[in-house]
Amino acid sequence: MECTRKVMGFHPIRRSSALQKYYRVLITGRDLREGFRDIWEDENSQPPGDGGNSWRNKRGHLLTTFISLTAAILGYPTTYEMSSEEGSVPKAVLYYSPRSVWSAVALLGLYEKGYATDEVELQIVDLATLPTLVVPLQKTLSEDVESRYKAITESKVGIRQIDKSRSAQSRTNTTSEAPAPMLTPATVAFLEMGKEVIDLLHSEDADPNNLWYYNARDAESLRKHSADVLPVLKGRADALARFLDDAASEKIHVSEKTKQFWIGKKAGVDALLDVFVLGDKADSELSESDRAKRAAYFAAATNGWAEIKKALQKLDKAVIGPYALGDQFSIADLHLTAWLARIASLVGGSAGDDGKTIVRKLGDAIGEETSEERRTKVGTYWDQVRERESWKKVYGAGVF
Repeated sequence: MECTRKVMGFHPIRRSSALQKYYRVLITGRDLREGFRDIWEDENSQPPGDGGNSWRNKRGHLLTTFISLTAAILGYPTTYEMSSEEGSVPKAVLYYSPRSVWSAVALLGLYEKGYATDEVELQIVDLATLPTLVVPLQKTLSEDVESRYKAITESKVGIRQIDKSRSAQSRTNTTSEAPAPMLTPATVAFLEMGKEVIDLLHSEDADPNNLWYYNARDAESLRKHSADVLPVLKGRADALARFLDDAASEKIHVSEKTKQFWIGKKAGVDALLDVFVLGDKADSELSESDRAKRAAYFAAATNGWAEIKKALQKLDKAVIGPYALGDQFSIADLHLTAWLARIASLVGGSAGDDGKTIVRKLGDAIGEETSEERRTKVGTYWDQVRERESWKKVYGAGVF
C-alpha cells in the first residue's frame, strides 16, 4: 500500500539513496548557472552506452563538486512520496556554509517565517570539500516518474518560495505556532522598490563575496588577510585541477564549454594565489614581476571598495527607513541585512557594534566622511535589524 504526504510545498527532487524520496535543492551563486545548464543539456557529455542511474549519479556528483567551489548548497524537502514501510516524513534540510552571505539570507528567512526547529535540520557544508549529497537538477528523474516541478537555481527566487510556503492562512504541514508574517510587499510599487534594492545588492559591482578576496589595500593588511584566504584558494585550485585532469583522462565526460569554464575559473584562482602565497613578504623581497602583481591586486581592491561606496550611496536613496521599504520588514531586508553584515565584517565590524560604530568603520573603509543623514539612516537600520530574533540567531556569534 502506498501513501503520499506533502511537506511545505517545495519542488521535489530524487534523493540518490531512495527512489521514493524527492528533494528540491536551491543553489546560491549565480556564476555557475551556465555551467549547470551546459552539463545537464549537452547530450555529448553522456558516455556511450550509459543512459541509466549510474550516469545520473555521476552527473549529480559532478554538479555537487561544481557547487562546492563557490556556493553554499541550500536544500529543502518538498513533496515526499513514500511507501508504508518508511516510517516518517523527513525534516526540511538546509545545507549551508557559515561563511556564505547568501546562505544567511535563507537562514534569516526561515527564522522570520517561524519554521519550527523540528521542521528544519541545519547541516554545514565545507566548501573546500565534496559535499556528501547528490545535487539533481532538471532531467534527473527517470522517464517513468512524472513531475510538474523544476529545480530552483536562484536564491532570490528561492527565498520567495520560502515566504509563500508558510503563512498565517496555511496551518497545514507545520508544527510551529510562531507567527508567519508575509515578507512579500503587498503593492506593485513596493515590489518594484524591493526588487531595485535586491538587484543592487546582487549586482557584480556590489558583490560581497568577491570583495572578501579583495579586502587588502596595503602590505600589512595583505599579510593578515592571507591567513584566511590562502586555504580557500588552495582548496579551489586543487579541486579545479582535479576536475580538469579527470576530464582529460575521461574519468568524467564534459563538454568543451565546461572545460573552458573550469580553465577560466582556475586562471582567476591562480592569479590570486600568486599574490597571497607571497602575502607575508615585504615589497623589497619581491621580484619585479611579483611587485607588479601585488600592485595590480591593490588597484583592484581599491576599485572594489569604490564600487561599494557607490552601492552605499544608491542604498541611501533607495532605502526608506527604518527598514528597506519602511516600517515593515520585507524580503528586501533579508538580502540587505546579510549584505550589510558581510560588508561590516570586512571593515572590522562586530555583532556588538552599534549603528554609529558600523557607520564610522564603513566611512573609514570607503574614504568618506559620513553625513549626519547617512549616519542616521544606515546606523538606524543596523540598530533596528540587530534587535530582531532572526539576526540574533544568525549573527549572535559574529557577523560574516
